[in-house]
Amino acid sequence: MNKSHQVKSRFYYIFWGTATVSVLAGQLYVGAGYKTMAQSIKLAIDVIESVREDSRVGDGNCTK
Repeated sequence: MNKSHQVKSRFYYIFWGTATVSVLAGQLYVGAGYKTMAQSIKLAIDVIESVREDSRVGDGNCTK
């Protein structure tokens, strides 16, 4: 029962190394974009909240 092992070519390692680096780079790119989007949404919400607070204070009907 002698099992022969498979000898992998150099192309095999280049292919999977390149695929791994490509997936990692894509994940970093998407993560950076998601972080930027989240910051923009937070800024927009902060602006909307400050405008709403300013309009409430001007009405004299401040509930706070």
